[in-house]
Amino acid sequence: MRPMASLYDRPMAARRSATFTESVLWHVDADAPAVTDSPLPARSDVVVVGGGYAGLAAARRFAEHGRSVVVVEAQPF
Repeated sequence: MRPMASLYDRPMAARRSATFTESVLWHVDADAPAVTDSPLPARSDVVVVGGGYAGLAAARRFAEHGRSVVVVEAQPF
């Protein structure tokens, strides 16, 4: 008896692979961050705490969807 094929046995779609690759290479097309010690804006749609990979990825995703984003990071670059 042959085992049933599962979702994992199917080849990954090329489109999905390209989308993943593009999201990983965000730094290629991203603008340089605006580093400042000035006061935070009075209004923002989203505040992301932490400028690590996850924080910057989240901030980028919100910005791509038209939100104004402020990233707050404790450590200097």
